[in-house]
Amino acid sequence: MILVCGGLADSVTELVCARLENCGYAYRLLDLGHYPAGYEVAWRSQDTGPSGYIAGPGWRLDLDDVTGVFVRYLGLTGREPPPAAGAAPRRRARRGVRADPRGV
Repeated sequence: MILVCGGLADSVTELVCARLENCGYAYRLLDLGHYPAGYEVAWRSQDTGPSGYIAGPGWRLDLDDVTGVFVRYLGLTGREPPPAAGAAPRRRARRGVRADPRGV
């Protein structure tokens, strides 16, 4: 499974996702335009490497299943705009990164 970290607002990331889709390659998009809202990352370091998962809207990916990663930084223009001044605050999702409860 290929993990794509970027946003569809970016034409390069959009092209990579379209090409992966067209070729039939399995991938998941971690949309940096919305992250951390709607995502959860849980991992820990072991002697054999990291273990854990990344979960997004409607999917969960174990780190053991990641075969490749594509990352493209969006910059401020690719992010979801902040709420308008005076608007009611939206309820925040979990931060997206969580410590292992066992302290490992």
